[in-house]
Parts: sequence; C-alpha cells; structure tokens
Amino acid sequence: IIRLGFDPAAPSRFAVFVLVRDDGITRVEIFSSETGRWTSKESEWGDLTSVVDHNGSLSLFFGGTLHLTTHDSSVIMVDAEGNTWRKIRMPLTVADTSDYGYIGQSQGRLYAMHMDYTNGNRQLSVWVLEDYASGQWTLKHTASMSELIGHDEVCTFVAFGPECKSIFFQINGLNDRLVSYDVENRTCRVVFCFGNSHYDLRCKPYIPSYIEWLSDGCKN
Repeated sequence: IIRLGFDPAAPSRFAVFVLVRDDGITRVEIFSSETGRWTSKESEWGDLTSVVDHNGSLSLFFGGTLHLTTHDSSVIMVDAEGNTWRKIRMPLTVADTSDYGYIGQSQGRLYAMHMDYTNGNRQLSVWVLEDYASGQWTLKHTASMSELIGHDEVCTFVAFGPECKSIFFQINGLNDRLVSYDVENRTCRVVFCFGNSHYDLRCKPYIPSYIEWLSDGCKN
C-alpha cells in the first residue's frame, strides 16, 4: 500500500509512505523530499494490524501525520519522520454498523463517519476527535438518510466541507450520483449524476496547490 502525503500550502515538501504487509503491516518505508532519503521503520501498531484498502477507504495526511482506517475499527497514525505512532479506536465498529466507517478532516480536526445499514436503515452518525491524547470522540450529528438517498442505496464518503457543515457522498446504485448533504438543514442536493455507467467510478477530493495559484495570480 502506497500513500502520498503533503501540505497543499507547501506542495514541494512531501512524504511517500509504503506500508509493507505480511499477515499485517510489518513495517513502513518513508521517503522524505526534504532529505531525499528513505527510512525504514518497524510497525508499532501491533501484530495483525491491517488497513482497509478498497475504493471506499480513505487516507488522510494533515498535521504532518498519515491517518488510515483498519479492519479492527481503528485509526492508525504515523508521522512523516516515523517517530510518532498512534492507534485509536473508531467510535463505532463493524459489528455496530455493518461498515468500517470513514475518516475525514475539516479545519484541522479529524472526523469519523459511520453509516448504519442494519435492519434496512441508513442511519448517519458523525463524530469528531476532540482530544488526540485520550482518543476521545464526541458525537456531533446523527440523521436518518433513508428518505433522502433511498432505502436500497449504498453511500461512499468523499469529503467533509469547511467546518463540517456539509458532507459529500457518492451514492452507488441504479443511478450513481455525487450528492452534498447539508448538516444544518438536513437536506441533500445532487451535485452530479453519473447515470448507469456500468463503470467502477470513485470520486475523490481535489487537493489544490495554493502556491501555483498564487504564482499564476502574480503573473497576471
């Protein structure tokens, strides 16, 4: 598993993470653009830790740290130097909701989102990690999504909007579409409809390079 991490405000500095797996993640190889060198670190996440690695999974890099979700319903973290390792339990588990959950960030804070599909429901819950040191999650929002997205549709998380006031989902079903959910008004708006494309489409958030934007602006 390979992940790229960089700060959009300073895209010339980046780190590449290679997660080496056996039965679980055994070590992480990290490349630093600042030193131009690779370092190899033995995993400190414990034996048999495995990362959720499918189209709906998401890794995050912010605050100089890579964040990923695991099959045992946790968030694992490692910084770009390989010096700080963390493993924090997600607020809910697969047994609770029938999905692994998703992570996202907004305004420098880590959020977790679960969609409960049990008993034919589509129950959304959103949590924020208030305290990294204690691993304490706080429930911020819940909503029944069945009437908004349909009873037979499956949601794939795409991104949180600023201040977590909106959440973007990809709805996978007979009519694939990208929707925006307004947290305050509890309404959904279709952003784009893919139709019945028969392709395995996956929306991902765009990460701009602000330095390039500023450079273009100066030229004009």
